[in-house]
Amino acid sequence: MWQNTFKASIRSILKNKSHTLINLVGLSLGTTSAILLALVVRYELSFDNYHENRDRIYRVVTERLKYGEQDYTSGITYPLVDAMRNDFPDIEYAALTDTNQGDPVLGIAQPDGTMERFKEKLVAFADPEYFKIFSYRFIEGSPEALYTEKSIVLSRELARKYFGDVPAVGKLINYNGMYDLTVTGVMENPPKNTDLPFRAIISYRLGADKHGWDDWDSSSSSVNCYILLKAGANAHGLEAKMKGWHLKYFIGDIQAEGEARTYFLQPLSTIHFDQRFTNYSDKVISKATIWSLVLVGLLLFVTACINFVNLNTVLIFNRAKEAGIRKTLGSSKLHLLGQFLGETFIIAVVAVLLSSGLAELSLIQLAPALGYQL
Repeated sequence: MWQNTFKASIRSILKNKSHTLINLVGLSLGTTSAILLALVVRYELSFDNYHENRDRIYRVVTERLKYGEQDYTSGITYPLVDAMRNDFPDIEYAALTDTNQGDPVLGIAQPDGTMERFKEKLVAFADPEYFKIFSYRFIEGSPEALYTEKSIVLSRELARKYFGDVPAVGKLINYNGMYDLTVTGVMENPPKNTDLPFRAIISYRLGADKHGWDDWDSSSSSVNCYILLKAGANAHGLEAKMKGWHLKYFIGDIQAEGEARTYFLQPLSTIHFDQRFTNYSDKVISKATIWSLVLVGLLLFVTACINFVNLNTVLIFNRAKEAGIRKTLGSSKLHLLGQFLGETFIIAVVAVLLSSGLAELSLIQLAPALGYQL
């Protein structure tokens, strides 16, 4: 019975070729658009979700009264990290990250005595505790890599670029022609969905140039402070303790600058979506935009379904005549219902398969252009 119903559905679909084609095109395009938007939303929501202790990681950010208006910055002063580490026992680890050194030139000594130099982007200085806060998979070395004097941790990409398939740990890299760094670790390449896209990380305490900003007055948006709270510690409680805490460090001429500032904690899960602040990936998207994409995707899919229903309604009178003839010839209501539902099911399945293929083809073109890894 069901075999006959299936054959009848196929014959009916092939009989109404133009109607079937319009249905397939409309439903496929709507579904493809919805799939692509769903992938974009999933990608944006996945930023830095892979860190093991993500629920306890925060960035210390600043609210300032500047020229009579509220101003927000992710930048902090250089002494802040040590002060927080010493003054707040709720903090398990604290680390400064600094990309304010520009794009450094890293030099690799060659067998003939020459120095091959590379100007690199996405190189940061960081405190040794950085790898205690964030989760990185080490190919060589360990999360204690930055505790070694004048050390650098490379991504797999840079390690292969500089040293090929030879183990990189123990090799020397010259930094800006000033001093040599020892490779103490090789980490997996950072994923696309991170706001910490560093390709190399240098031990901060052993060489970062503070540009003379080693007081509490000056700050830079490129200098950030990340903390990992102890298990069970309350972030709101820590923020309450931070109210006015810093004023003891703003003395003399910089007292007014301290009074104009308020330090508070920004959860790692919000860094990618909070447009008040910048981040190291230079990618910030608001939650409102995310929900707009979700709404557009749903509307496109619902519209495609409504059009599908409307197009099938056009044939209702012809199908009613066909149903009357089939009933006269002995077809049951169940058989007729099965045929009509079968036609709809076949078209829907084909449309979904086409949508999957179209989405995959679209991603090949869109993902590199948008910088996504969907």
